[in-house]
Amino acid sequence: MPPVEQRLRAMIEESPLTMQFRGTTASECRRWQAEFGAKLAALLGPYAPPRKWACVLERRVELSDSIREDRVLTASGLDPVPFYLLLPRTKAAGKLPGILAIHGHGQYAPDRIAGIDDTPERRAEIARFQYDYGRKLVQRGYVVAAPCLTPFGRRLGDPASFKRVDPCTAVNLRLQYRGKLLITENLRDILWTLEFLAQHESIRPEQIGCVGLTYGGRMTMLAAAVEPRIRVTVIGGALNCFQELVAAGPAAS
Repeated sequence: MPPVEQRLRAMIEESPLTMQFRGTTASECRRWQAEFGAKLAALLGPYAPPRKWACVLERRVELSDSIREDRVLTASGLDPVPFYLLLPRTKAAGKLPGILAIHGHGQYAPDRIAGIDDTPERRAEIARFQYDYGRKLVQRGYVVAAPCLTPFGRRLGDPASFKRVDPCTAVNLRLQYRGKLLITENLRDILWTLEFLAQHESIRPEQIGCVGLTYGGRMTMLAAAVEPRIRVTVIGGALNCFQELVAAGPAAS
C-alpha cells in the first residue's frame, strides 16, 4: 500500500506546467503575455480597488531622517487598509518617484519596513532580515507607501484567537469557503495603496516601483503582473516554483 505522500508526488510530477513561455520573438512574447494575463485574471477573480474611497490621516510623526504618516484607506463595503506613508524630511525641488513596500509574514507587518524599532524584538528582526527597507528608501529620496496586508499587524486582531493554527492558512481557507482568495484581497489592497500613491502631490506617477520580502515578494510579483504602472520591482526570498514546493511535501515546511 503506497503512502499518500508518494501518490501525490507522482501526480504532481506528471502534471507539466501548461503556460510556460517557449517563444523566441517579441510578438510571441506579447501574445503569451495576453494569454497568461487573461488566465491569471480569471483565476484570481475581481481584484480592482474601489472607485470611491477616502484616506484618513491618523498621525504624523517627525523623525530625524523622514516623516511617517499613519494612514487608513476606507471605502463602503470593504475592510479599512492601514498603511504607512514615508516622506523625505527635506522638501524636494520637484516631484519624486514612489515605492510600494510590501511586508512578509510576521506579527510586526509593515512596522519593520517603516523602521519602527522601539522594542528589542523589533530591532532584532529588522537587523536579521534588513527589514527596514522602506525607511532606507525614503532616506534615498523616494516616497514610500507600506500597506498592512491581511491577516497581519493591526488587521489580525488577537493572535490567541487562532490558537495553534497559522493565521494566514486559517484565513485563506475561510475565504475559500466563500469562493475568495487571500492573495486576491491583498492584491486589491496593494493596488488601492498604489492609487493613493499615484495621486499624491509629491509623486511622479510614471515612476512607481514595488519591493517586497518573502510573502511580500510574492505579492510584488503578482502586483507587477497585473499593474503596468509598476515599472520596476525588487523581489527578495520569494522566487521559487510552486510546483517544486508542493512536490517537496512536508519536507519543505
